[in-house]
Amino acid sequence: MVAQASLAQARGDRPAMLDALRVLQDPATIEPGNRLMHLLLWAPLLTEAVAHARDGVQPSQVRLVRAAVRMFDRLASTAPALSATYHLLHAHLAETEGQFEAMLSHYRAGVAVPSGEGVRLPLHHAFLQHGLAHRLLAGNDARHRSEAALLLQSAHDAYVRLGASPYARRTAEELTRLQPATRVSPAPADLPSHALSEREYAVAHLAAEGLTNAEISRKLFISAKTVEYHLSHVYRKLRLTRRELPSCCASRRIRTAPSADGQGAGSWPRMITECPMGQGRRV
Repeated sequence: MVAQASLAQARGDRPAMLDALRVLQDPATIEPGNRLMHLLLWAPLLTEAVAHARDGVQPSQVRLVRAAVRMFDRLASTAPALSATYHLLHAHLAETEGQFEAMLSHYRAGVAVPSGEGVRLPLHHAFLQHGLAHRLLAGNDARHRSEAALLLQSAHDAYVRLGASPYARRTAEELTRLQPATRVSPAPADLPSHALSEREYAVAHLAAEGLTNAEISRKLFISAKTVEYHLSHVYRKLRLTRRELPSCCASRRIRTAPSADGQGAGSWPRMITECPMGQGRRV
């Protein structure tokens, strides 16, 4: 159920998401314990699918979304890391109910949740940025185009860092349509063979920010030895040392844009392979 809905979400197929989650409408098909255990997985999928239903929303679906949000609120009240997800679900609920001011308010509040360990889920925060950009552009107000572009760029950067290739490709296409002259990197799966893997990209990103191997290992939930292993591949592929990594990336970035929440998430280069190949020292 959740796997099928997640695949449909990656394709942008909301009707298929709803179809996969239809089993939730019959409480007898899922044990209450399992329903609660997997709440963090299915609740955002359900609320998004209903909020964007093309054929109109059925009263039973609205009741289901409200019940899911109430269940999630109880969980979020004791888990600060779910703050962004809380606003994501409430934005979907407000959109379902036609409360567009409340929807925008929750999108903005979710985007404003600060980054940091145990504060927000990165993918859901990217969904908030992506969703708010869409709502701003839907108003056809030229004053919102620059803000929407920053939100899309920040969401795109997050998708690339997380290895969420379908979403990264989608935001790249949307940015190109919004700003045809802007060069945006493709998703990780589309990068040339000498590019970094998704994990190498994440490790290199953190190393360039000045984190130690121990700090990177804690942030990515991997061992310090694994961090060393990935960094050795980064140095070999880009032919540089750790000391050269930040300056190389800073001097060769395609374009920088501040993140919508002011946390600087957009400062990472669009493609780390923009660093000049063969000009550094082999390590």
